[in-house]
Amino acid sequence: MKTWLKAALASFALILPALPAAAQQNELVFYYYAIGPQQTGAMSSLVNKFQAENPDLKVRAVAKNGATLQSEIKVALVAGQAPDVGMISSQSIAEMVENAKAIPFDSTPESKEFMDRFYPTLRKIGDYKGRTYLMPFAHGMALLYYNKDLMQKAGIATTAPKTWDDLLTAARAVQDKTGKYGLYALGSDNDWYAQTLIIANGAEMLDPAGKKFVFDSPEGIAALQIWQDGVLKHKVQPVLPVAQASQAFASGNLGFQVYTSGALLSLTGDRKTPFELGVAPMPVFGNRSLKLPNSGAGLMVFAQDAARQKNAFKFLEFMSRRENSNFWSMSTGYMPTNADPKGDPAMQAYLLQNPHYSALIDAMPAVVPKAAYPGDRSADLQNLMNTMLADLVANKGTAAQIVPATVKQMNTILANSM
Repeated sequence: MKTWLKAALASFALILPALPAAAQQNELVFYYYAIGPQQTGAMSSLVNKFQAENPDLKVRAVAKNGATLQSEIKVALVAGQAPDVGMISSQSIAEMVENAKAIPFDSTPESKEFMDRFYPTLRKIGDYKGRTYLMPFAHGMALLYYNKDLMQKAGIATTAPKTWDDLLTAARAVQDKTGKYGLYALGSDNDWYAQTLIIANGAEMLDPAGKKFVFDSPEGIAALQIWQDGVLKHKVQPVLPVAQASQAFASGNLGFQVYTSGALLSLTGDRKTPFELGVAPMPVFGNRSLKLPNSGAGLMVFAQDAARQKNAFKFLEFMSRRENSNFWSMSTGYMPTNADPKGDPAMQAYLLQNPHYSALIDAMPAVVPKAAYPGDRSADLQNLMNTMLADLVANKGTAAQIVPATVKQMNTILANSM
């Protein structure tokens, strides 16, 4: 029995009795997760709109815990009650294809046509072994948020730092001259943070065959050492949980924050900061071109019945329409995944009221697909990445010591899970 199945059945045995009875062909079951009320509300609006267009199809959208959603889908599949559509993190594509029978988008004539609507780079996020399994949906990227008031008080230019060295210098000036925190760059509790730093410095996560982690290269080690130095050597980054650092920035007690574009919604619009806000692409390392991995999740089809698959792809086609993907983006702060988001009159009006949001759209050419973890233990691999960042913050060694050891552990897991 697969490792994931043993663990899933042990962890979720109590869930099975509560699972719904096998759904009828005129019902569509959708599992999704939300990180806040904005996401839940936006999803409800979209589901209700789809339901109104398809009155003969009963939609049951079930909000799940993001940490357990994938395991619940796999357990439900074993019980013959898999949802028709699931919202799946992009690094887990391989696991869900291999272990949850995800349906490729070329399985029906209609199913892949809508993929041409998406931003070119984002179309590749869902590819696995030459086929497409995931539709771009709830994806973010790293942005630089900065407090122009604190920069002015520190006597430095209020323009965005272009390089990481410039960012550290500006953060030191803010901290020394104002007494506020200088910089909080990402955090240590999410593997996307590590991938962002590693990929931005020109390193690769996996070898070309996708079977071995290789981010212990000089570029990967250097990126994580620069990040560690910001915390321990330069002491411009406080050791805080991400949520606490975000609150410090929003309240005017932090000069710079490198964080997800998902924070745009909480910093602009009706919830404006008490200071003049700046938003720009994440600074580059040296003279490198900017490359940033996507965060977040897309939509996958798990319906095993042909009729239910047709309904599932009808739902994805609806979600892929520009007005709907833009609505989701404007309601949540995720990237607008459409190839031409500004062609939508609603988006044009939104940008007039929320000009900072243009920084996200303008930075989208820098997006590259986040590395999908191979094998059936993606959760374990993510945890090792998080532990690596936590160990760097805790000064348990340099990047040159910690990163190779982490890569070795991750490759051992891969060897036993593929």
